Amino acid sequence: MLNKIYQLAIPPEIKGGIYTEKQAVDEIKLHLHTVENVLLLLKNPTSAPLLFQAVNQLPKELNIGPMSSRKGSKKATLYAYLTDEEIAALNKLTEMDIRVYFNQVIDQKTEEWIDIKDNIK
Repeated sequence: MLNKIYQLAIPPEIKGGIYTEKQAVDEIKLHLHTVENVLLLLKNPTSAPLLFQAVNQLPKELNIGPMSSRKGSKKATLYAYLTDEEIAALNKLTEMDIRVYFNQVIDQKTEEWIDIKDNIK
């Protein structure tokens, strides 16, 4: 069901795909050396450490966009709520020297994970 919803969200003139983590690794590696611009969107940040470990050539940064409040989530920024599992994934990325930041809307000031992580309750 979610696959169909995501497919409908991709404008027809833009090539897009929805992949499992394993498929995503293969697809990312396929596009690393092309001249195409590629935007990688993740359903949530828990997959990010695996992708960064598997594809060493990825840019060393991750922008966290809006994430709705869910059962068990904690407010990280005005527009982002994180579960304990997502927080652990972001901490893992920081340990891997990946810059993690929040910039949900273009006019909003960027917030760095390293600066806000200890304030999440």
